[in-house]
Amino acid sequence: MTWRSEIGFLTLLRGPAALCVVWAHYAGLSEHILGDSWCLLAWVRRYIDKPLLTHDFGFLGVAIFFLISGFIITHVAQSEKRFEFLVKRILRIYPAFWFSLNSLLQNFRN
Repeated sequence: MTWRSEIGFLTLLRGPAALCVVWAHYAGLSEHILGDSWCLLAWVRRYIDKPLLTHDFGFLGVAIFFLISGFIITHVAQSEKRFEFLVKRILRIYPAFWFSLNSLLQNFRN
């Protein structure tokens, strides 16, 4: 059994964690627009947030996502050579960084 199959379940947990963050943003936006009248928001707060003692799914999702991601990156870093790991991280992170920065700057110019 390889380490990828061993931590596959942890990788799958990052999806629901990211969805928690999306929900928090969507709920906050809808609350701002609709107020407390949105029935799904009231239902989630009453039957999920309160029993789980969470104030907001966004905070929980971010914590879970980064905890799992840090664990996975540590696993990957231990199985690769330093230079190989560095090059893969740069090639994975920098294109999205430059695209986001460029998009942000284009929006501020207009």
